[in-house]
Amino acid sequence: MNFPSNSQELYLGDVKLESLLEELNKRHAICNIHPHRSKPINENIFTAGPVPLFEFIANTTRAVLNLIGNDVILRYPNITWIIPHCGPFLPNIYEKFMGMSKILIPQKMIKEVDVEASFKKLYFDIAGNPAPHLLK
Repeated sequence: MNFPSNSQELYLGDVKLESLLEELNKRHAICNIHPHRSKPINENIFTAGPVPLFEFIANTTRAVLNLIGNDVILRYPNITWIIPHCGPFLPNIYEKFMGMSKILIPQKMIKEVDVEASFKKLYFDIAGNPAPHLLK
């Protein structure tokens, strides 16, 4: 199934989507995430080119971090998540997210989640320019 990263500012992983996620888990769904333009968006948010050049990358990253941060990946283990475009910013922030989660979880700034286990359950579309640790 193809899913937009968000719809009307509701991102994958949001608690409002729990019943959908439960059903997808029951059905062992394979879910391909694709970036979707956020609404509304300030057209001047990125001025070095068309907004999708940057915002689609950020948008997909936002959706995946939301899935991980809300523990969706591990709570619904029968859903297979395919992340497009070599994982947008995820390869670049993987180590930072791993390290920051160890600080933020004890301070109750984010939920207790197993970031590494969540990342290991993701599948990455590697058409493009993959980072070496995506291929592990």
